[in-house]
Amino acid sequence: MSSLFDDSFLADLGPPSDEERPPPPEESAHPGHGGAEDVPHHLFSGDFDAPVPREAHYRDGAARPAVDPSALLEGLNEQQRAAVEHTGSPLLIVAGAGSGKTRVLTHRIAYLLGARSTHPGQILAITFTNKAAGEMKERVEELVGPRANAMWVSTFHSACVRILRRESKKLGFTSSFSIYDAADSKRLMSLVCRDLDLDPKRFPPKSFSAKISNLKNELIDEETFAGQAAGGTSRTESGEVSRRRSPRRT
Repeated sequence: MSSLFDDSFLADLGPPSDEERPPPPEESAHPGHGGAEDVPHHLFSGDFDAPVPREAHYRDGAARPAVDPSALLEGLNEQQRAAVEHTGSPLLIVAGAGSGKTRVLTHRIAYLLGARSTHPGQILAITFTNKAAGEMKERVEELVGPRANAMWVSTFHSACVRILRRESKKLGFTSSFSIYDAADSKRLMSLVCRDLDLDPKRFPPKSFSAKISNLKNELIDEETFAGQAAGGTSRTESGEVSRRRSPRRT
């Protein structure tokens, strides 16, 4: 019978002869096992979900801090221990200088990571001064290691600036905005008052700065205050100063 490949080189390829066939596989020395390799009984024995032994040091040679929650409670008095273990509601710690507030806060942060499985990025620890923030971060690093780098441990001002730069587009300005210090703010206020032809003796720039600061604390923007400044020259001038000063984002 002819085929499609009669005129090709495949036509000469026929079934292999008995001499060309490969030899049969060797018979197993253990009948009934099909040649399969014996599996040792102890190969899959043991506890496979047991925790891997924890190295005492990081790859860079730095000592790895302890994360045992019970170890974080050692050396604390009853009130400090209660503060570290507290859960379920906000907690206010009122204590004097040198009473161990920073120690309680840092141990609580480490306790949240070790006992509550809290992610480091969920930790916010803020204070007033750069010195206090730096000290707090150092203590946290001693307890939890490099995971402290993912936390927000800073001053109020640094945390707020970080939020403002991240959300700058929603606020109508770029992330590269400048922050004015007290001297810059005073100089800007003097320029605004001069542009309005205000008598510096009758309307000193520092009085407007104080007024604007109070308005910010009360969360009153320039439009709202301008509407309230219907009577009185001082209130009217303050509203105009606030309106001119606000676009500068000081």
